Amino acid sequence: MRTCRTLAIIASTTLAPMWYVAPAGAMFALVSSDAAAQQVKAIEPTWAAVERPAVLHSGDSQRYYRVAELQPGTLVRVDGESADWARVSYPAGLGAFVRADAVKQGETPDTLVLTTSSRLYAANAVAGFDGSWKALLSESQALPAGTTLRALETVRSGANTVVGYKVAAPDSARGFVQRALLRTPTPEELAAAGVNARPEPAVQPTATPASGSTGEAAATPPTGDVVTLTTPPVTDGATPPPAQTPTVADGEGPVVIEQRPVVVAPAAPAPGSLQALDEAFKRVQSQPDASAEIDELKGELQAALERIEDTPQNRMTRAGLQQRIEILSIRSDLRDRMRALEERRAAASVSNSASAEAIKNLEQSRVYTITGRLMTSELYDGTRLPRMLRVQTVGGPTTRTIGYIKPDAALALDTKIGQNVGVVGNIVLDPQTGLRTIEATRVDVLANVPADARTPGAN
Repeated sequence: MRTCRTLAIIASTTLAPMWYVAPAGAMFALVSSDAAAQQVKAIEPTWAAVERPAVLHSGDSQRYYRVAELQPGTLVRVDGESADWARVSYPAGLGAFVRADAVKQGETPDTLVLTTSSRLYAANAVAGFDGSWKALLSESQALPAGTTLRALETVRSGANTVVGYKVAAPDSARGFVQRALLRTPTPEELAAAGVNARPEPAVQPTATPASGSTGEAAATPPTGDVVTLTTPPVTDGATPPPAQTPTVADGEGPVVIEQRPVVVAPAAPAPGSLQALDEAFKRVQSQPDASAEIDELKGELQAALERIEDTPQNRMTRAGLQQRIEILSIRSDLRDRMRALEERRAAASVSNSASAEAIKNLEQSRVYTITGRLMTSELYDGTRLPRMLRVQTVGGPTTRTIGYIKPDAALALDTKIGQNVGVVGNIVLDPQTGLRTIEATRVDVLANVPADARTPGAN
């Protein structure tokens, strides 16, 4: 009951923009009170350079969610503008989302074919598929049924059901950047990129239609229309709705992908990036409190928050990170209370004299810095964050992580995973994340480890 009240307080007191905290497994939807989007006018296409880090938004207002962060020096093609915003083409490599019931398997494992006309959805860089409510293309640009798309990633629900796919964005994809963050590119920058100062308008889209389908879409740029994943587009000027979990419309069944799922190896996000932390948060949220690496992820999110400058442009990103930190704090507090309760119960009912004697002997000998069971880490797996192995307590009433070891070929750690080990080395505490790592010089496999393995800092 206390946890529920705390969540309600967080949801009701978070500073603008307001965020809705969905149940575990869901994401955050922006319900901002910014003014309606400004009228965007088409201009003759021209090149611009990003002057300082800029957020690419899905629409021409701060109320629209972020799609990507553009680094200084990035060249973008501008073909529309308003008083404060520039409409730019998507940089290479960005994706978009399509619902699973709108596609079927293509001729190759990494292709999908539209079974109905689709405008796709601009990918939300923070909230992922669940928070991606903005239509990427205008109504006149909608891709016709039969268009072939290149699949990048399969999106699954908490129940492991395929709900959508991330696909390569077509050439007609557009996003919005604040004009104040753009500048005129130098001749050297244009030459290095091999482009002209005023490019010809792009022919859209690049997606390949199936046989018998024209596949031609109007070259009209996106108008900023807003849709949800379950309802028709809202009229111009209306406030965008909160994110909703994609569902199949009443009376319609999902389109079954023939025989085999799409098997695609998506590009791994850079370790420590916001996308990597978002994926790590989803994984930790799906794990039990007792075994989830809550404190470690909380430290990584706090470090990321401190790295992001507190500016209006970064307001949404910082608010999302802060709410994740608060949610993890609640889980951490609840986990610690449950652990303390279990430990008191175990101490009252069981007297483990053998373990106590072993601990005493180990403390007196001071042979190992820590002892415990060597296990892999779901958080520090080398994909989202740098790879490390963790040492856990064994035999006690609860299991906890007491330290992390970086892989070292000389230590042959991969051959010792799942075994009880004694570690000799120096303990290092990260002042930002609070993470305990051991600079190991020796890792021995032990026949027996005391129930309450020695924790860092015992010396």
